[in-house]
Amino acid sequence: MTDTKVAGFPAKPLVLDRMGTCVRAGTRLLGLLGADIRHADLAFSFNNQLLSYWERKYLYVPYSVPAEELENAIQGIRALDILACNVTFPHKVAIMNYLDEMDDSTRRMGSVNLVVNREGVLWGYNTDSMGFMDALHATGLMDDLDSALIYGAGGAGRALATALAAAGISKIWLYDIVEARSHAIESRLSHNGCRVCAVAPEDLPHLRPALIVNATPLGRGEQAGVSPLEDLRTGQDARLFFDLNYNPARSRFLQQAGTLGVPAENGLRMMCYQAKRSIDIAVDQVPFDWFYTALRTKEIEQHMVAAGSAPAATP
Repeated sequence: MTDTKVAGFPAKPLVLDRMGTCVRAGTRLLGLLGADIRHADLAFSFNNQLLSYWERKYLYVPYSVPAEELENAIQGIRALDILACNVTFPHKVAIMNYLDEMDDSTRRMGSVNLVVNREGVLWGYNTDSMGFMDALHATGLMDDLDSALIYGAGGAGRALATALAAAGISKIWLYDIVEARSHAIESRLSHNGCRVCAVAPEDLPHLRPALIVNATPLGRGEQAGVSPLEDLRTGQDARLFFDLNYNPARSRFLQQAGTLGVPAENGLRMMCYQAKRSIDIAVDQVPFDWFYTALRTKEIEQHMVAAGSAPAATP
């Protein structure tokens, strides 16, 4: 705590986050709920930057929750009147069992990354898919991407496969070490001109996708330096590598893209777009000029440059 004086208020102890956001009795909490969120400092920084548009009304905080405590954590959202939580690995599928309502698109995806508390009724949404497609369009390469290989068929992989199928990608390959997860998505999404195939390890070197996505935890935390891509032949005709992880900025997966001379994008821009989408749903619309100002902060731009991504520009 720090004794400070805010214009119009008497001097009193205030809790300050790293951007100087004052926490008061009426401050509503939002947060990130996951089993291991030590890699997500930029998410807290960026979300609080967006929320500072509504001075002192909201604060974005971490909730580290192991799988066995997930149900208790959900009850805690109600009991503590937490406004909303983003949800990350490994809870995006399991959390659906404890929610009251979901919109139709989220139910079809089978994955939730946003829980909103509306007077004790918990609603589930998926803004991963929105943020991913926003980030994909921002690369300017969307028209070149007619096929995709997704490593990981967990909550994020489900959302991304659904979004790519809806966007008209004609062929999607899914690989997961738990084959049943890939096959579950395959059976649900293979329609409307999109062919979705679960693949085995021995198939991977023979695939030639235009887009390769890492939707696994490989490359971050204790698995830093590890990549899901084991044979570079898989990426030799790719137009874009996309790693949902963003810490470290340039993972082993993205380094492999560099070796092949393929453009690469880490998950930071996706995180930023899905943060805006989540706040739009849970709080109110974040003005676009405020959002693009937040994207241009030194911390965010340096991270994008380190990853090899171009800093975002206002459309």
